[in-house]
Amino acid sequence: MRALTAAGALIAAWSSPALAPIAPPVAAALALPRRLPDGALGAALTFDDGPHAQGTPAILEQLRAAGARATFFLVGEQVERHRALAAEIAAAGHAVTATGTASSSASARARWPPISTAPPP
Repeated sequence: MRALTAAGALIAAWSSPALAPIAPPVAAALALPRRLPDGALGAALTFDDGPHAQGTPAILEQLRAAGARATFFLVGEQVERHRALAAEIAAAGHAVTATGTASSSASARARWPPISTAPPP
């Protein structure tokens, strides 16, 4: 029973940031901003399940031309296929995070290190 309770607590802690946009106390506890500073204009751009050999370079060029930053949620097996492109995303100053791999094997997930741990701009 204790293991089940501990597992439930772990799942709740892991998923708590998802509540931040709709629950101000959660956002405050996690020190996550919910609004842009007064007078600031902006939008959050996210790209999922890449990097893609054709689409990602085009996206990077458009972001560069606009002087914009985005968050890229990369898939492990795609990073393994396109490591240089994943590194290019991080080098351009974009936030990078992993969404996992196609394999459920812990050893497969451990093969590639995080590209960037920098917070989003």
